[in-house]
Amino acid sequence: TNLESGEKELQELDLYVHDEAMLLFTIQSSVIVAARSGIDLAITQSGHFGNYNWCSLKDVRKPEDRPEWQHDFLESELPIPASEFYKVLEATQYSSDLFYFPEHSLNDSRLEKMVTNLNYQQKIKQLQDKFRFEQIVQYINKTRDMEGILDASRFSGIANYNRLGKLILCNDAFTDLLGANTKDRSLSDLFTSNEEWKKFQFNVETKDGLFGSLNLKQGNGQILEAQVACTLRRGTAGESIGYLLIVRDESEERKLRRELEASYADLEKKVELRTQELQNTLAEVQQLKQIQDGDYYLTTLLLEPLSFNMVTSNIVLVDTVAYQKKQFSFKNKDLEIGGDVNIATSIELRGKSYTLIVNGDAMGKSIQGAGGILVFGSILRAMIERSRMSPIERQFYPERWLRNTINEIQLVFESFNGSMLVSAVMALIEEDTGTMFYVNAEHPSPVILRNGRARFLSQKGLCRKIGSPGLFSKASIRVIRLEPDDQIFIGSDGKDDLVISEGENRIINEDETLFLRFVEAADGDIDKIIAQIEEVGEVMDDLSILKVRYQPTNVSQRFSLHEARLNLKNKMAKPDLTDDHLMALVDSFTAQYPEDSSAIEMLGRLYRRTQCYTAAIDTFERLRLRAANSVLDHGDSNLRILHALVDLYAYTGKNERAKQILNECLEIDPDNSITLTLQEKLHSRLT
Repeated sequence: TNLESGEKELQELDLYVHDEAMLLFTIQSSVIVAARSGIDLAITQSGHFGNYNWCSLKDVRKPEDRPEWQHDFLESELPIPASEFYKVLEATQYSSDLFYFPEHSLNDSRLEKMVTNLNYQQKIKQLQDKFRFEQIVQYINKTRDMEGILDASRFSGIANYNRLGKLILCNDAFTDLLGANTKDRSLSDLFTSNEEWKKFQFNVETKDGLFGSLNLKQGNGQILEAQVACTLRRGTAGESIGYLLIVRDESEERKLRRELEASYADLEKKVELRTQELQNTLAEVQQLKQIQDGDYYLTTLLLEPLSFNMVTSNIVLVDTVAYQKKQFSFKNKDLEIGGDVNIATSIELRGKSYTLIVNGDAMGKSIQGAGGILVFGSILRAMIERSRMSPIERQFYPERWLRNTINEIQLVFESFNGSMLVSAVMALIEEDTGTMFYVNAEHPSPVILRNGRARFLSQKGLCRKIGSPGLFSKASIRVIRLEPDDQIFIGSDGKDDLVISEGENRIINEDETLFLRFVEAADGDIDKIIAQIEEVGEVMDDLSILKVRYQPTNVSQRFSLHEARLNLKNKMAKPDLTDDHLMALVDSFTAQYPEDSSAIEMLGRLYRRTQCYTAAIDTFERLRLRAANSVLDHGDSNLRILHALVDLYAYTGKNERAKQILNECLEIDPDNSITLTLQEKLHSRLT
């Protein structure tokens, strides 16, 4: 009759063990559990985010089918003999727990079944007692293990609550965080309000767990800003049996988070403010750029008539190209502005046709360089027009015209005190003879292409940039005679300043002969030269090139300079020639060979002898301007010309000019006897 009650007690015991004897261990731990036969060891991964595991015990023994347990035959009303009861009483003497029949067996089956059932019930009771003892021992051991794990956690509070919210077990960190009286408080008492508790309970039960930030109430009533992880513990039937709670103080983290959020918000405001400032600045810059582009546009309108090619000659052919580095757009027009300029035009001097060519490069970028070219080009164009209208200037020799032009431009640029400089090559090419007179103001050396070979023209007589102090005393005129099909190339330094390699090791071209190879490879074709330059590297600066091709229509047999000198010498050797005849011969010779400075010197002395003092001064001034050229490369030859000029200026009463030339003689050789004699004569004239 107590069998059903005993089974129920066993089930309740199993539920008790399942409810209380839970083992919490981490994945890193090693747990060994020895279970008796018929006890199922269940390890699940239903812990908090998979970081914890559960271990539970479950009785999985199946009930045995015992037909002999049927009690229908006991319903018989036949009496049981007393002797049979005596056997039962006698059997109790051998055991205090079970009935034992050593010799006799019971004859009444009803009594035998009753004794058997009593024996079985007694065995069940023994098994129940033993099972309870084993489970209690296991519960104690597991509780000790769990306490060890809880105590090992110093920073996180861990607590185990049953399904009624009563605290079963917790570590010291849990009570440190929530107060010593936490053990006497239920789980719901930890929350700041009943609504918070209901919300927490709902989330845990519907999601089998919760992880997040919560405000918990400490024992003293203060609020703990905590990070909470809670896992719902379930029984074998899926029912809720309790809560595992892990709490960590995150007040510092929240404070830091709030500070960061405030910082981010402040930063966001600053970014918005800075963005607005940048947008306003960008709008101002765009407005200023539009104004600047307008200024650029107006400047290009001023520069446009100053860079021109108005050569009318069929003998001296001029081609130009210019690319300014600064490019801009204005009113849907793509324009460029810079400091490079090409000028070419035809002028007439002393009844001969000349082609004037100029390639210039003003100091500075974009608008600054454009300003220099604006001044340079305006002065030069005005002088060109003045020369065409002035009979006096049309009688200038090419050397004097070049020197006067450079001097006038220099006088204007000196007023800028060195803040505006221009490098340039300016040349006059006589169409009849192909003689080129040029001056180089610290500009890249011109290149001549003759018979397929390119070379630089001589750099002797190179003077400083226009606008530099002391330019007048250093500038000299170079003279070269062009042959048919000769080509001259004058370009700014942009043709040489090329970035031939980018990256960490930026390489800029330093080989000035590279342009010579371009000229030879392109056979003088200016478009091909530009293409080669752009192929080799990136142009860093403004780029301009002026090309001249000398192509006379009537190529007559012309004596070499040496042969022409011999012919002149033979003609002058004839007897009874007057000075006028001699001047006519030499003048005709210098007209055909203007590069021969010795013949010009001879003509000047004939003028001096015939008292043509003005013509003599002009002639010797031509030679003085060639001070670094031809036979005048030597100091003695230069002094000879200067001595003649001192004598002529003093004789004609131009004492100040004579004194200036004399000072040049003293700079060359202060101990020269002729110079000292001329100094004494000039001094006596002045006193």
